[in-house]
Amino acid sequence: MVSGEEELEEGPDLEPIHNMAQALSKAVGAKRLYMENNPMYQKAMARLVETFPPIWDQQGDLELQLTETDIIFEQVPIYSEAKKSESVSWVLFKDGIRSLTLYPGVEDEELVRFLGVVNSARALPADSEDDMITLLWEEDFENIAYEFVELGMGDVPPIDIETVAGSAATQSAGKEGGSVTAKEESEGKTAGGETTQEVEVQEKGIELDTRPYFLERQEIEYLKGEIEREYSQDLSHNVIDVLFDIMELEADEPAQDELLGVLEKFVPYFLEERDFRLVTHILQEVEVVAASGATLNEGQRTRLLGIADRLSDGNALDLIIRAIEEASPPATSDELEELIGRFSPVALGPIMNTLPSVKSQRLRDRLQKAVPVLAEAAPDELTRALSSEDKGVVHHAIELITEYKVASAVPGLVGLLQSDNTGVRRAAVDALGKIATPGAMHELVKAVDDADATVRVAAVRFFAEAKNMGAFEKIERALVGKHLPRAELTEKAAFFDSYGALAGPGGVNLLAPILNSGGFMKKKSDPDWRACAANALGKIGTEEARDALRSAEKDKDPVVRNAVKKALEMES
Repeated sequence: MVSGEEELEEGPDLEPIHNMAQALSKAVGAKRLYMENNPMYQKAMARLVETFPPIWDQQGDLELQLTETDIIFEQVPIYSEAKKSESVSWVLFKDGIRSLTLYPGVEDEELVRFLGVVNSARALPADSEDDMITLLWEEDFENIAYEFVELGMGDVPPIDIETVAGSAATQSAGKEGGSVTAKEESEGKTAGGETTQEVEVQEKGIELDTRPYFLERQEIEYLKGEIEREYSQDLSHNVIDVLFDIMELEADEPAQDELLGVLEKFVPYFLEERDFRLVTHILQEVEVVAASGATLNEGQRTRLLGIADRLSDGNALDLIIRAIEEASPPATSDELEELIGRFSPVALGPIMNTLPSVKSQRLRDRLQKAVPVLAEAAPDELTRALSSEDKGVVHHAIELITEYKVASAVPGLVGLLQSDNTGVRRAAVDALGKIATPGAMHELVKAVDDADATVRVAAVRFFAEAKNMGAFEKIERALVGKHLPRAELTEKAAFFDSYGALAGPGGVNLLAPILNSGGFMKKKSDPDWRACAANALGKIGTEEARDALRSAEKDKDPVVRNAVKKALEMES
């Protein structure tokens, strides 16, 4: 008896341990779904780490028992998950681990490694030589201990030899005495070995068909096929179809809201289960129902279509790519084709951001094929990608804008003309020149004064190609200015060629004196400079231009003579 002054020792507070087990389960899921730099993963890990100090305040270590679905502390279930595929306890239990002990300090560094082991074990193929115990042993944890049993041995109860022997003796005595055994009695056999049914049939004179099967072979095959068909049905697929059928018929708004809530949860769930075919089916049905005029109000229709948009945002795309890369067996080409083909244009930016980090070449190829399709469907999304901090994404976006001549992207390209990156400015010039709309060419004029020669050269060549006079005055000023004569030959040639293509007959007045510069006792201009003028005269091609070229046919400088010859051939 306990006196009134004595108090029974109180057990530990289970709430901190329950919170830890719950946070552990969520952290395992976050580790599986997100990269380590993802905010969702980081929050899940922070919450898990926060659960340990209250536990250490009340005890020195934490020993947990494991069953198929429960985590148990001192014979009290503190966390339970009925579905094995989502149960942390099951992942450990199925490989023989029966108890797990955590010591103070486990949360500092080993916890992250432990979660990695759990997810690695979950993803192991059925024929793998490794298992959870092997992976734990390789990590050599200091603050984690575990006990395990050999599978097939540890959970089998011992055999009671005396009971077995007694049962055998009883059966032997029954046979020797000639009495009816328990088995014979249960089958209704007489002492003569006949069943009671056979005796009754014989007494009534009925002929009994004793064949084991009384159906025709085709009937048996039909029944077998129906049974196999029934058991092979995808119940999840059927449930999804039923939900969409109800959505198309149900007129009650609260019911529709409830159905939408269920569907919104299904997509991430089936992605986690690596059921890409079912996710694709949901997205297909979303399009059908949204376009069918089902009994949805405008807000509900927007919410329904938002399922595909949310699947295509950055966080979801990370989840999808990780799920595809870790799927075992891997997704088929058809599954990838159908799933990625259902992405909304919102996915364009995230795809281009993610492409450099995709490990699977097959997946990368399929995503790259999706980019131009999405770009054509949503030029605004492509323009938005131009503001990315990742230069690779920007270049990819510019390439697509150039390929599809996306005129709506011109404002974004103009902004890139101010970039500190020369490669970006050059790519933007190429895109504006290929688009070549009046607005694009008007903005391209700014690039003629760019600080980089390659950008200036590209710009003036586009004006010549498009026969656009927008930059003509700048090009003409360059020919009479001080900078161009000191420039590289490539830049000189580009400006002269553009001038010759745009100037018309009036350009001879500027070019002829350059070609035939100098005279008696005067130093002639640089041969390259004069040769560029000859080439420009050849592009003008008027009789006056040819006269200027013929006057230099016998020039002493071979560079000039050769340029004049080619220019005269050009006009003929």
